[in-house]
Amino acid sequence: MRTLFCSDSMAIAAPIFRVWHGLGHVVPGEALDRWSDAVIVRLKKDPPREEPESGRFVIVAQGEGEGRRVKVTLTGTSPYVLTGFLCASTAEMLLNGEALHAGYVSLAQAFGARALLRRLEEIGTRMTCETMEVPRVAA
Repeated sequence: MRTLFCSDSMAIAAPIFRVWHGLGHVVPGEALDRWSDAVIVRLKKDPPREEPESGRFVIVAQGEGEGRRVKVTLTGTSPYVLTGFLCASTAEMLLNGEALHAGYVSLAQAFGARALLRRLEEIGTRMTCETMEVPRVAA
């Protein structure tokens, strides 16, 4: 599994991550942790107010099994709203006893992927799903 994230802020910070990674080879871990904590405290800012007209998110999940490959794409306009909605929905579903599994599991495992996708439609998240048959290879 891999996760990719893109934003203007992250693009600006990429060179800093390269330098920090290099420092990790020559500076003891605890010292580097203290330095990074100090830098973050000095530079930390609250995120800008979300603007639905310009804010967008795209989430793509791909899976393969049982002779088929599936690609699900979610799109929407408010990443912060998405995060808050998932937190609030999770709390509500837990209080209603809707969890399918307990413990350290993903939201999809805890409540069912389809149920979560239906809930996300409430805040305008759109979903497309592509399914493709995968040819079976004879062993």
